[in-house]
Amino acid sequence: MLEEHIYGGNNNKIIWGVLILGVLGVGAWFLMRGDKEVEHKPLAEKIVGVHYAGGGTHTVEGTVTLPNPCYTLSVASEKRSGAPEEILLRFTANQTADVCAQALYKAPFRTTFNAADDAVISAEINGVSLPLELTRKERVSAQEGGNFSLKEGEDHWIEDLHMIFTGVEDDSRCPVDVVCVQAGWVTLVFRAGSEEIRLRLPGDQIVPNAAVVGSYIITLVEVKPMPKSDELREDRAYSATLRVEVHDSKG
Repeated sequence: MLEEHIYGGNNNKIIWGVLILGVLGVGAWFLMRGDKEVEHKPLAEKIVGVHYAGGGTHTVEGTVTLPNPCYTLSVASEKRSGAPEEILLRFTANQTADVCAQALYKAPFRTTFNAADDAVISAEINGVSLPLELTRKERVSAQEGGNFSLKEGEDHWIEDLHMIFTGVEDDSRCPVDVVCVQAGWVTLVFRAGSEEIRLRLPGDQIVPNAAVVGSYIITLVEVKPMPKSDELREDRAYSATLRVEVHDSKG
């Protein structure tokens, strides 16, 4: 009887040992799996921005929503072989403080690179792939002296110059359904790079219809729509047609 009791006790110890090892193994598996999931979970859900392309030059700018404002964000472009050409945007986000307000932070970014106009762009952040939501817009070439249109509040890239139609200062043009003694004028305000410029149509000595910004000449060509007597200026959806040319500083 004593031998049977000892034998049974040994069996119980073996069973308990196997159970403990099993529990430890399962716990370790979940721990490793959790670490792996944390490691591969991206800091952001997606990248939202605008993609300006034309003449082999691309500019991508936008925001990445990060967990808090203590992160710094940088981006670099990497060319990859393929047809069509592939460009990988490598975003790096580093947290600069251990304690930070837990409020989502939209980190801005901007990068410019040269690639084929039909290049395919992808992105990753800290080595983890991230979806891109980019609105594509064509770049204007100053070398060709091209015209382009901007709606009020809209922006455009001219080579390396970022231009925004910020508003209408005044519009005294004669309404199309009225006979006037004077034709009047319309004055628009633009942000060109870091400068604010005012252009008038027709231009005069006070406000011209063209301005030199850096290495470019920006000319206001047309403003739509024409006024009507029964509408307010605030109700008009303004659109400006402009021409861009390279400015010869030696001339």
